[in-house]
Amino acid sequence: MGIVLRVVMLLWGMQAALGFVAVSPATTKAAATTSTTLAASTESEVGPNTHTRQGVNRKDALRRFGGVAFGLTTGAAWAGLGGAGATLSGAPGPSSAAAGGTVTRKSLQELQFEMLKKGLDLTHAFQYDEAEDVYTELIGLFDSDYAALSDGDKQLVAKAFSNRGNVRCSLTRVSGALMDYSMSIELSPTTAEYFTNRGLAFELLADSLLSDRESDAFQFYETAISDYDHALVLDPENHRLYLNAGDVLTRIRKNDVALEYYRRALVILPDSPATRGKVAMLEVENGNVARGVYMLETITRRNPDFAEMLLASAALDWTLGRFVDGIDYYREAIARDPRLLNSGYLEMDCHWPPTMLKMVGKLREAGTMEGIRSTAVSWFDSRGNLI
Repeated sequence: MGIVLRVVMLLWGMQAALGFVAVSPATTKAAATTSTTLAASTESEVGPNTHTRQGVNRKDALRRFGGVAFGLTTGAAWAGLGGAGATLSGAPGPSSAAAGGTVTRKSLQELQFEMLKKGLDLTHAFQYDEAEDVYTELIGLFDSDYAALSDGDKQLVAKAFSNRGNVRCSLTRVSGALMDYSMSIELSPTTAEYFTNRGLAFELLADSLLSDRESDAFQFYETAISDYDHALVLDPENHRLYLNAGDVLTRIRKNDVALEYYRRALVILPDSPATRGKVAMLEVENGNVARGVYMLETITRRNPDFAEMLLASAALDWTLGRFVDGIDYYREAIARDPRLLNSGYLEMDCHWPPTMLKMVGKLREAGTMEGIRSTAVSWFDSRGNLI
């Protein structure tokens, strides 16, 4: 279990140095999809019937799991696994058989898959503790010598470990989740989803350390990037993986490399305004202001309801001396999406680079038109090389 041992050593080393790390739970989302992966980017979706429909961000992803409605309880699954010829709870019993009915029998494999579905159903209902129990029971049905399992059983156990990792992330048990994802990778090393999930868990852990222990956080960010790179080898056309890696690279201030990842994502999905916006802001961060301004103007012209890009345009307009346009865009952006008032949201969830964050901060500090003009002068002076 080479991968698992490496993760154990990394976690034990960090816990010895840092003590227990608490990770704040993500905001629960009512919606769920049919996917069991945590993989997601901060991409926003803009539609004709919405102002701005913010897409899944990596914190929200910890609360968005697939669910398949299935009535089998954990106890019923165990009853069905009790021995040959046992019947599934809810199936016709002896009385119905006596009346001419047929007793429904389930194979061991069918019951195992039904337990997997039951875990998804509980997760969909946000019953994370119960879902964790189901996955633990399912994993316990198999011999711990996983190398001896058939290929089909390995895939099933890998999925159970991954799904339990998802649930443990939702319960803020990130260390346990990392172990589960590593077991999934050990059992199925060619599945990109498992590398992606572990990368997101490492990123979540790094986020929790960033404000107090930046150097330690950066170590986990680097590990997350490594997992995203592994996933990209297995799934090279997945634009969200490029975005995930680009976001983390932006966080650790490797802006040139981050820009390349964003550009690759844009090649795969050229019509995505959110991806184009990430490229535009990194162009500004790297000193290509004219190019970034042109891209943002194009985005807002084609997607006038995209609140995040309206705010980015407001910051740039104001910095470049277009004060009235900057204020108009700013007011419209925060009216459409009040979350944009929170600088922490822009930094941690939207992954804005430092220069754009400073521009928005100066705009907010200005307050009045007179204040905007006077503050803008000092901003021009301090950023003369950029503007």
